[in-house]
Amino acid sequence: MSQIEVTQQAMEMQKIANEAAANARDENRRLGLASPLFLGGKIQFELPDGTITDQRPANLIPQDEPAHSV
Repeated sequence: MSQIEVTQQAMEMQKIANEAAANARDENRRLGLASPLFLGGKIQFELPDGTITDQRPANLIPQDEPAHSV
């Protein structure tokens, strides 16, 4: 396989992955759920209203774990 073919396949896989991630974020918004993101080397959360925060949403905190910043 040539370098051009490898690059084309990698670009196609990246496109598919980006579409899947966008679909998951859209579905989470519809369901009122936060979407975890990795931005600037940190875990962030996109809330259903589009707000980005580093605070883990309450519905993602296990019952036996205290709330804290990620």
